[in-house]
Amino acid sequence: MKAFAAWSLCWAAAILFSITASPDWFWTLLRHPATASPIHVALAAVAFVVVLRPLSPWVVVLLAAVQVADVAAALPEVPNHRLILTFVDLALIATLIRGRRGDQWFDAFVPAARMILVSLYAFAFFAKLNADFLDPSSSCAAQFFGNVTRWWPVIPDAALLRRGAVWAALVAEGLLAVTLCVPRLRVAAVIGGLMFHFMLALDATKVFLNFSSVMFALLISFLPRAFLDSLGADLERRPGLRTGLGAGLLAIVGSGLYAVTDWSTRANLHVWVRQIVWSVYALGVMGYTIRWCAREYRPEAPLPLPGAAAIAVIALVWLDGLSPYLGLKTRTTLDMYSNLRLEADRSNHFLVPRSLDVFGFLRDRVAILETDDPDLRRAYVETGEEMPYVQLRDYLTRHPRVRVRYLRGGAQASSVGTREPLPYALQKLLVFRPLGERSRRECVW
Repeated sequence: MKAFAAWSLCWAAAILFSITASPDWFWTLLRHPATASPIHVALAAVAFVVVLRPLSPWVVVLLAAVQVADVAAALPEVPNHRLILTFVDLALIATLIRGRRGDQWFDAFVPAARMILVSLYAFAFFAKLNADFLDPSSSCAAQFFGNVTRWWPVIPDAALLRRGAVWAALVAEGLLAVTLCVPRLRVAAVIGGLMFHFMLALDATKVFLNFSSVMFALLISFLPRAFLDSLGADLERRPGLRTGLGAGLLAIVGSGLYAVTDWSTRANLHVWVRQIVWSVYALGVMGYTIRWCAREYRPEAPLPLPGAAAIAVIALVWLDGLSPYLGLKTRTTLDMYSNLRLEADRSNHFLVPRSLDVFGFLRDRVAILETDDPDLRRAYVETGEEMPYVQLRDYLTRHPRVRVRYLRGGAQASSVGTREPLPYALQKLLVFRPLGERSRRECVW
């Protein structure tokens, strides 16, 4: 199982890059340990074990299960890359519990992982077909390019380059969705995708290396198993590679715990440790991939179709990606910072005139007139944005002491907490962007 040992190393590294990329994880562990879930520590501990030693697939399944539990606890506000981690982990678990063993199991899992990645690129590309993403004055891609130029002064910040960044993101995601499905183009697509995500990770302000690390692990799954066999064999011959990666990841953890004690003055230490460790890892993966493909690439035999359980997971991916068009939710929907604005009566998308709003969540909207909650005041009262009533119910269910006066359907109402608590299942699933003109310029997942 050399192939699986190699891939699981990259997957565990992606999980560690993901949870240590922002200060929140360190802040919870160090400054508010009473609120920290045991899952936070367990996830990092199991991921480190998988990075350091090639173990039974069941250890990786344990890692997958802990990661799924961590995301389930954090729902509904979970970044897209962590949702992708969860979907792939569910497919991994679903494939293994079917009873297959050895290479047969891994060969059955890989097609599911590939389908999830292609779906992500397809939804991200389609969401970006809107006027505001293609306008450099509002496009998230242009904003993120500006972040890159501030961190890397050797890259000039010019209007032409910002426009180029917009079109590069759109074209890259569209091409990847197509070329990864074409066997003759797959090697070029994988290498191009690795380079694309390495460039995205240069933005240390928005922190895309967590997303890029997940994409790295999924992209190399598109190469023949001989590639991962070769990588696994090299990792066996050179155990210091695992140790070095583990030490780098541990350095990220250490720098984060140190920096969070005085984030205002120590943040840059953590940022640069994180960026250097990621860059060494990413360049190593890219270099190995390019060298192997140039020397040893041979077309692979067709792989089996995913099983019914894995297909069900892929259906969940599609439901998540379709959510803004159906009106089920408008955040964490695989649109990947697309500036997409879809409401019940309007849209900035070139092909979709409005959300179908199948349950009426977007039509039933409220304007917050007054509140004692600073977050609601800042997000809605001061901006004039509106919100779906179901989102207000959710917020007041979670914050029962909040006082709010709002306008709904032309009538004013006041409330302390809510008399209509949102069912727990809906609390975990529904999350919406603010409704209004400003939402199309906001770059949030």
